[in-house]
Amino acid sequence: MTYFLQKATMPLVSMLVLILVLVLSASAIAADNPQTRLAQSNQLRDAGKLDAAAAILLQLNQEYPELPEPYNNLAVIYVKQNQFEKARNALEMAIRTNPSYPTAYENLADLYSFFAVEARAKAAQLRQNQSPRTKP
Repeated sequence: MTYFLQKATMPLVSMLVLILVLVLSASAIAADNPQTRLAQSNQLRDAGKLDAAAAILLQLNQEYPELPEPYNNLAVIYVKQNQFEKARNALEMAIRTNPSYPTAYENLADLYSFFAVEARAKAAQLRQNQSPRTKP
């Protein structure tokens, strides 16, 4: 009787192994999908793991230079790290890769607005520090 059960379960075990291999293969394929990796980088960014998120995006930029999303998302990380020039460059790359990608334009406009506020604050500080000029 034991022999019969072993023979009957062998095809079942083989089938389970095959299913496991297929599931693992599908997981590997999904993990290599750029959209899956973008989502993973977003989760890392939201968890405060900015360097890990940036590493994924930099790799995506190398593998898929035609995609604007990794450049855009990298710019978001750079802003959080106060690396504003890097953010501007990343957004400009996003626009170069896809001139029809509105999110990059919106983020670039926000960044330029930030630059404008900073420049106005600097100008006001400089004016305040100047001594009043005497009139002749």
